[in-house]
Amino acid sequence: MPAKQKSVRNYIFLSNALMVLLVLGIFLILNALVIKLYEYRGNGNIPTNSEVAMGSYEASMLLESYDWQQIDDTPESLRELCSDLEKFGFLIYVEQNGNLLFTNIADVTAGEVEEMEPFFSSDGSSHIYVMKSVTCITLQTTDGNVRVCAVYGEYSDFRASLKEFASFALFYLINSVLFVLILCVVSYLFTKRLIRHIMRPLDALIQASNEMKGGDYSQPISYQGDWEFEDVCQSFNEMQSYVREAARRTAAYEKARTDMIAGISHDLRTPLTAIRGTIKGLQDGVAATPELQKKFLDTAYRRTLEMDQLLEQLFYFSKIETGNVPLCLETIEWNAFLNEYLEKLEQDNVEPTAEFSLCGTGEKLYSQIDRQQMYRILDNLVENSKKYAGIEKLTVSFRLYHKDGHITLRVTDNGQGVSDEKLPYIFDAFYRADESRNKTEGNGLGLHIVKYLVEAMHGTVEARNHHGFEIRITFPVLQREDEHES
Repeated sequence: MPAKQKSVRNYIFLSNALMVLLVLGIFLILNALVIKLYEYRGNGNIPTNSEVAMGSYEASMLLESYDWQQIDDTPESLRELCSDLEKFGFLIYVEQNGNLLFTNIADVTAGEVEEMEPFFSSDGSSHIYVMKSVTCITLQTTDGNVRVCAVYGEYSDFRASLKEFASFALFYLINSVLFVLILCVVSYLFTKRLIRHIMRPLDALIQASNEMKGGDYSQPISYQGDWEFEDVCQSFNEMQSYVREAARRTAAYEKARTDMIAGISHDLRTPLTAIRGTIKGLQDGVAATPELQKKFLDTAYRRTLEMDQLLEQLFYFSKIETGNVPLCLETIEWNAFLNEYLEKLEQDNVEPTAEFSLCGTGEKLYSQIDRQQMYRILDNLVENSKKYAGIEKLTVSFRLYHKDGHITLRVTDNGQGVSDEKLPYIFDAFYRADESRNKTEGNGLGLHIVKYLVEAMHGTVEARNHHGFEIRITFPVLQREDEHES
């Protein structure tokens, strides 16, 4: 896979990563704003080291207006004062004659009060100080019997903290809700874009599939993008081409089969008509002399041989189609085999209609073939030349060539050959180069059987025009050691 090629895996990973990073970034920004807002609100209530707490003056006036001379050992009268001071965020510590009388400050110690000793004055007035970031108000009666210290912070900070915590919790809740909403919206947008990106090639595949279902194989998928989908679309296009070619071959095969059935009907009707006419002539006494009767019978016999040959070809073709053609391979020497075949050919050629010649090699060459099937191959080639050469004086030549460990047999006639546009199809089943059955009689199976048998014996076959029509059959030659073993 090229490094720069797009990948749907990378696209999905980057899309999800970008979605998470974007939402996380927005969430962090919102949190930062909430924290800043919380700090801003908090800074309005918490005094700094040099600030005096708000309400300190009002609390100081409350302390001065209280009658400290009338205080007794039961400090119940201080409850109302404490309540008023708490409104301004102050708590108090009261001593009488050096002893603690009252306080609403939790865990206050005498040492902490002694630290404020320098800030007490016996003038009967209150004084405001800031000590350790805490605002304090001190007051001592003129007789020195009562000392009061009001401190800002503990109770009011607690109430402020509760208030600020409630505000922060509200802001945090709003922030979380916004985060979830933003996550959903961003996820929807990214997912929608991702689905659109993925569905583009899928829609193209669906459309092309529907077109193929309707019988249209001419529209390939044009897609460039992620390499995974490119591979799928390319595979689909290759499948489409294969199906289109298969459909073309099937249509051609069916047409050839239809033509073959019509041709067989014609080929069977012709000899049957001749046989019926011959028998009818004999019955009617047309052939009155023994010579004429023999001629009629010879004609009928020849026609039966033609029918027998046609039926044999059809039966053999059915065996080829079902793969039931057994091969019995043996080692043959080509020169001797062809001489033997030509002798048989001359013997069968009672009425000479063609001349045959053999040009062998000066060396003995061996191959593994089926002798009977090779006879069938050569018979089909000779019969094909007789039917389609289109010449009165037919000559068929057999030539052997040895090159690069292969033996090539060329079977050539001196006929008119085959047109170049029909040459590639002559090995197809039921194909006839001459489509007019009135000129020649044939079923288009001979060369198809030749090709099947040659390839079954690990050979190759090809056809061309070379001063007539020529078939080249090539087989591998056995090595010397293989010859001895045979």
